[in-house]
Amino acid sequence: MQTAPRLEHPPESAGRILTARIPVVPLETTIADVERLLIQKHSYFDSINYIYVVDRQGLLCGVLSIKSIFRVPKVTRVKDVMVTDVISVRAAVDQERVALLALKYNLKAIPVVDKDDRLVGVITSDTILSTLQHESKEDLLLRAGVQRFDRDAVDPLSASVFTHVKKRLPWLLFGLLGGTLGAAIISSFEEALAAELLLAAFIPTLVYIADAVGTQSEMLFVQASAREERVSLRKYLKRELQVSSILALTLACALSGAAFFWFKSGALAITVGAALLLAVLAASMFAVILPWVLIRLRRDPAVASGPFVTILSDLLTIIVYFSVAEMVLQFLPVS
Repeated sequence: MQTAPRLEHPPESAGRILTARIPVVPLETTIADVERLLIQKHSYFDSINYIYVVDRQGLLCGVLSIKSIFRVPKVTRVKDVMVTDVISVRAAVDQERVALLALKYNLKAIPVVDKDDRLVGVITSDTILSTLQHESKEDLLLRAGVQRFDRDAVDPLSASVFTHVKKRLPWLLFGLLGGTLGAAIISSFEEALAAELLLAAFIPTLVYIADAVGTQSEMLFVQASAREERVSLRKYLKRELQVSSILALTLACALSGAAFFWFKSGALAITVGAALLLAVLAASMFAVILPWVLIRLRRDPAVASGPFVTILSDLLTIIVYFSVAEMVLQFLPVS
């Protein structure tokens, strides 16, 4: 079977991790012919979990499991017993989605086809397990604000001090920049803070809650995107808006009640409640749109789950909070 060189495919795509050394047979092949092929070339094949059936143009028509060839008469043709509902992926699909598909459908291998549905290779179970380990490690590092190490999982233990600093410092510097911008934004609302210092006491609460809801929204969307080749942004945003609205309204009422109970200020309760409501909605929408944009740009959406989205969400929350505070203070004194 002819296949394009792996380097022609995008990095971390299905095309980069496939093997073409698999049993492939025409539609008219008999079970006896399949058995002879496996016996003669078993040392050549990288995987014999499935036998792949193609037509004269090389289009993938079906598969046979290794078990099934021993359950039917040897004169049976493969086209009469093959499974035609085949789970396959395009060569350009991200390797993480391939691994998730294998888990979802309990498959030992995933066939890879080109844009014309011609079989180009297969991703084996060993490669799928290796991909899962690689992707999970990469995602965990990104969420912690650490750039990926170049080799395997022992690198964090064996890497030099300079390597650790190089991998961790960039996101920390970005966080420092974000914190400085946050301070500048807060200082721009000097009049609101001067009117009531209690507003500053609620900044950590609003920032934390908005971050938490945004993280939940982002994680669920990234998982859905990894499982499905294309997720409808409009449909997903509609459902996420419904869920986030209920969460935001519940949390806003709880925070407003607490603020009024402790500080006896209706204006403060309205301010923190309204700000939390808007901040949570904004954070949840932002947490879905950002990874969607990264996916459209063919970038890893896990980048959006780390310090990057956290810092931007924090800045957005602060702006929303003090904007609401200024509007409320125009009509009601806080104290």
